[in-house]
Amino acid sequence: MRKLLVIIVCLLLTTCGIFEYYYLPQVPEASVEESDQYGAIIYLGQMAFSYATGYIIFYRIYVSSEDVSGRINTPELRSQISSSLASDYNFFVRFIDPADTASILRQNTFLDRFFFEVEFRNSSAANVNFLSGSAFSTPKYLYLEFPTSLDRPTARLENDKDPVSHDNNPVYLHRNLQRMLAFSPEPDGDLYFRNRPELNDPANVTTTKNRDVTGQVNTTPRFSYVSLYIAAKGSNPDDFSAIYSKPTHMGIFRLPDAN
Repeated sequence: MRKLLVIIVCLLLTTCGIFEYYYLPQVPEASVEESDQYGAIIYLGQMAFSYATGYIIFYRIYVSSEDVSGRINTPELRSQISSSLASDYNFFVRFIDPADTASILRQNTFLDRFFFEVEFRNSSAANVNFLSGSAFSTPKYLYLEFPTSLDRPTARLENDKDPVSHDNNPVYLHRNLQRMLAFSPEPDGDLYFRNRPELNDPANVTTTKNRDVTGQVNTTPRFSYVSLYIAAKGSNPDDFSAIYSKPTHMGIFRLPDAN
């Protein structure tokens, strides 16, 4: 009788889908290579799951009086730039740790820390679904470039690392206008990732204006940095809710001055 009861319970659990778990692999930390020539090169594997919809990049911008160049990858440099940057980085350590299976990335995990999804715009300023799953029928290299000149930071996908010729045209990284429609982000009409007076103006570094910006307020001069995380994204076939892999930190980059 006891054996029969165990069999019945197992059948019920299986048919009710309780054991169903939808998994998306994390981008390995070793796949992220910070580059002196580029901002970063990230190897992104093939989307092998039918419920995967692509990759998503989260960002937050930090204003600082500190002029830091080169790779920003130590606790001392993060704290030097901004205490908020150091705090955010430390908060997400458990989420990016592959060994920590208890810290699960949910839809509002980044949003609750005022991180937003990066948008991508083409040369015509149209919003493009740059990291959709259809682009990853084969593995790709994602190049992020943060110029030191007045140009806008770009992203492009390549089939090979260090290609002789480019496989695709670059797109421009853009702050998330969709999420901030209820606010008044500045500078109006130019939400590319560039350090502008309207971006780092203390009067605009508020939750009602530049909600995606934080850091030192009463400082001169004023530099801007962005911290980026990437995760695979999918849709749960059972209830169509969003599912994510564990995130991976892509790096901290200084934004080019716009003028």
